[in-house]
Amino acid sequence: MTRNRSAILSDESALSRTKSNSRGRSAQAEKSNSFTAFLIVMVGVVGSIFGLDLLNEKNSVSQQAGDRTTISVPGGRSPGGLSSVPSSSPGNPRESSPFGNLGGSASGTPSPVFERDSILLGSFNIQALGRSKMNQPEIVKIIAATIQKFDILAVQELRDKSEKTVPEILDIVNANGARYEAVVSRRMNYGSSNYFEQLVYFYDSTQIEILAEPYIAADPRRLMHRQPFVAHFRYRSRYPQDSFSFVLMNVHTDPDRTAIEFEAMEEIIPAVKANHPAEDDFILLGDLNEEPIRFVKYRFFNDQWSAVPSHWKTNTRETENYDNFVFDKSRTSEFLGNAGVMNLKTYFGLSFQQALEVSDHMPVWAQFSTRETNSALLTQQPGNIR
Repeated sequence: MTRNRSAILSDESALSRTKSNSRGRSAQAEKSNSFTAFLIVMVGVVGSIFGLDLLNEKNSVSQQAGDRTTISVPGGRSPGGLSSVPSSSPGNPRESSPFGNLGGSASGTPSPVFERDSILLGSFNIQALGRSKMNQPEIVKIIAATIQKFDILAVQELRDKSEKTVPEILDIVNANGARYEAVVSRRMNYGSSNYFEQLVYFYDSTQIEILAEPYIAADPRRLMHRQPFVAHFRYRSRYPQDSFSFVLMNVHTDPDRTAIEFEAMEEIIPAVKANHPAEDDFILLGDLNEEPIRFVKYRFFNDQWSAVPSHWKTNTRETENYDNFVFDKSRTSEFLGNAGVMNLKTYFGLSFQQALEVSDHMPVWAQFSTRETNSALLTQQPGNIR
């Protein structure tokens, strides 16, 4: 599966130098040397302007900071004995409309010249992601290939006391030079003494930057077993003042307590908004364990919109709509109207049983513009939930 991103580096042919004629006069030689020095200076200037220093290798980092862990694994590392993930598969959402203009490169190298039109956000409940699943190389390859399809992929159900799973996945994702990083929530569990879970964001650091410290949303009444994991992102651009910035709230509701937890989120989400007074784009995404029609009465946003409508099924058995993106459509007008479900069976050519071994959920996706819009100029419309 390719990401269709053009790795734009300096055009060496444009920098080719004409050899001086050894028989020429000394004045001509001096002129040629001056021109060569001029070209060298200009190469440095161009590299500075276009951010070619981003091509330098990064050190591996694992930092603990409150509610989250940041993990950065440099590209080009060994994939741990696994063969490389497929570069192309049928039904690639980035190879078919509306994803033909995403730009960039499959390797994840920065694109210092061309600005992209859109980014692809995803959410995937990878059922019981931990050591047992990591011991199955074919499943790990599918997970890594799925991450590579998205600029940001929110993941639910990380269950790994060893804290090895995410770094190992990043090793594979970045094996061919990509520069994905991850932020991981602390382990959460209010409902059971023996069940702990973490929430994760995998993101392409050549396209996306984090603007603030990720955190677990406050739940004063302790009604949620897993509170939303909040992170503030922005499209990485040479024009940051115009880039789309947004706050994601990654959530996995308890399927036995959805009504209670939706009610809690009516209090939690406004508090998250208050933490980011300069931001107008807030997106709740993850495994909600209910279809949109069933949380219609809960008001998380004024002009509430669900990107994945109720009749689209998001579980592997294709019987339920559990996973979604929910936001204020009037304010988050950067949403391009394109969203869907990545069917692992079709995409990777898996049998039903093979797909279930990966997860009982399928990834969902939504496409957003890379350019910020001014919500202050938008007219608020009556609430419309689908």
